[in-house]
Amino acid sequence: MPSTRLYINITNHCNVACPFCCMYSSPAKRTFMPLQKFTEILSAHQDYELQLEGGEPMLHPQIKPFLEQAWADPQCKKLIVLTNGLNLRNNLQDIVAWRGLSTTPTVLKISVNSFLMKQHPRFLFEIALAIQNIQFIPNFSIQLNVRKSYEDPLDIEQELKKYNLLSFANNIFYFNRYGRLQEDKRYGDIVINQNIDTWKVYASDGTCFNTNLVARSEYENELH
Repeated sequence: MPSTRLYINITNHCNVACPFCCMYSSPAKRTFMPLQKFTEILSAHQDYELQLEGGEPMLHPQIKPFLEQAWADPQCKKLIVLTNGLNLRNNLQDIVAWRGLSTTPTVLKISVNSFLMKQHPRFLFEIALAIQNIQFIPNFSIQLNVRKSYEDPLDIEQELKKYNLLSFANNIFYFNRYGRLQEDKRYGDIVINQNIDTWKVYASDGTCFNTNLVARSEYENELH
């Protein structure tokens, strides 16, 4: 098992400004991690798993070399791309094409919540179609990062069942109380669901906050 997991926020730019975003991301934000900084972070670690976050990481103008570098690094044991999936079809095609012959296990982790589902009525249909399209690609999978909101009583589990997607949800729970929800006392403290004890989080300019998710979040709020 890898000894470290790196959560690297490569941009605070996003195609939506979700009211619950823990990173304060939006279309107006314009911080993009330089590729050189990304290289420095990876080269300082051995035997690691990597999760690219945002914002929307697929909107980084250098997303292709970011991915290619991770796939080419023998120290990277697993690559996860956390995405809102709003441009899923094109992004999926790009990732599969760029990946080439890499055998590094790659996971496309798609955020699922009532806000995105209501903004885009075909959201779950597109996810189901994507899963069908990649089912025979070795070492490539799709997981759903499902978050529930007290603002919306939508039964997300039931909606997932309609598209046979419930088994792809690796965890389902309510949003945590930080970022844009930090003052909403209905939500609980931050929960990290993982099986690796050593981990680090990085802001979109490359600043490391070790395991302090709240500090990274508030720092991102100050970045433009």
